[in-house]
Amino acid sequence: MEILKEPKSKLFLYGGIAVIAMCLVWYFFIRKTKTLLPPNPQALPESSKDEEVFPLKKGKQGKEIEQLQTFLLTKYGAQFPKWGIDGNWGEETETNVIKFLKKDTVSKIYFEKAGIGRYKTNKYK
Repeated sequence: MEILKEPKSKLFLYGGIAVIAMCLVWYFFIRKTKTLLPPNPQALPESSKDEEVFPLKKGKQGKEIEQLQTFLLTKYGAQFPKWGIDGNWGEETETNVIKFLKKDTVSKIYFEKAGIGRYKTNKYK
């Protein structure tokens, strides 16, 4: 039985094509994942009273939600591909909170103990 051996130049060519293909996949599909700040930083209201803010849950918005989203992204690598870190607790935030924190709301006590408030964004500096 004869084993076919490719010349080294063909192997380099095939390897180069594979690298280019992976780069194209990254460029057109993976890099577009949105984890950036929303385009309009004034869109979110500042939270005023803790009683009105906590517990954080679906439908809420504000800087605490944005800090929570930044916490999930930084600590757990959560993805927000559709809306990005926008300060609104929608479907993406709900999914990530349940997946990583195993909760459907975030209390003030958990927010403080986990240090979520330390995660700042450019909008609130």
